[in-house]
Amino acid sequence: VSGSTSVRRTMVACVLHILLVWSMVFLIIEHNYERAVESWKTSAENIALTVAAHATQTQGAADLVVKSMVDWIADERIETEQQFRQVTGEKRFFEAMRDRILGQPQIGLALIVAANGDVVNTTRVWPPSPVNVGQRESFRIAIEPGAMALSGTASGLITGQPRFYIARKIVSRSGELLGVVGVGLEANFFAAFYKRVALGPDSSLALFRNDGTLLATSLPDQKLGVRFEGTLPQ
Repeated sequence: VSGSTSVRRTMVACVLHILLVWSMVFLIIEHNYERAVESWKTSAENIALTVAAHATQTQGAADLVVKSMVDWIADERIETEQQFRQVTGEKRFFEAMRDRILGQPQIGLALIVAANGDVVNTTRVWPPSPVNVGQRESFRIAIEPGAMALSGTASGLITGQPRFYIARKIVSRSGELLGVVGVGLEANFFAAFYKRVALGPDSSLALFRNDGTLLATSLPDQKLGVRFEGTLPQ
């Protein structure tokens, strides 16, 4: 009997020892998992902040180009749309815009548009091809009340490249709408940057306008310019 009791005690001790070991293993695994999750969360937050800073800087630099275009035109003391078309369509404006966007790879082109949507000047070629952008969102929101307008992403009428636009309207001293000036930011430029800074092949980054419109993303085959309501609460 004494021998059987001793064996049972030994077995119980072994079982308890095994349970203790496995309990420690599970605690260590859980602790490491929590640390890994926190580490990934921190990395994701840091990357998100980096992407936000990058977007702020690149779009801010683009808007400075647009503001300089507004200043150039203001110096001309233009009062009518006809005068606006004539003056801003000159080659010197083409050259000034082209020089200003050099060294800014996020900007695909700069352009000047008349009040009815006719493209008056663009950095693509001078003189510009006869194109009207009156029905494009980038033009329609630019002539609405407010200062700077940020459009959704759309394919370019000439190159087909996906771009979103920063634009500002031009008005005469009497308040007459003369036209719009703006720059197109390359969605592919942002996508390439997002692919480089993503956490890994299974992670993705995206840039949304404040209404949930998708401007750029590292994911392929996404519908740029589409509004995603679910991003707003996030």
